[in-house]
Amino acid sequence: MTPIPNKKFAKINEGKLEYAISGEQQPTVVFINGGGPANMDSWGKVYPQVEKVSRVFAYNRFGDGNS
Repeated sequence: MTPIPNKKFAKINEGKLEYAISGEQQPTVVFINGGGPANMDSWGKVYPQVEKVSRVFAYNRFGDGNS
């Protein structure tokens, strides 16, 4: 897996949500991690290419990755 750069955290109630957002253009592409042990870094090879042509938002659902 290739790590997604510039990850951030949002505090939500008692937990935290790990996410990354970048790019400027429209539309916004949302990467949702799949089932099983995969986290948002599973999109790491595609994320940098998509952010060149669109706005990109990726996140780890609660209980996955560092969320």
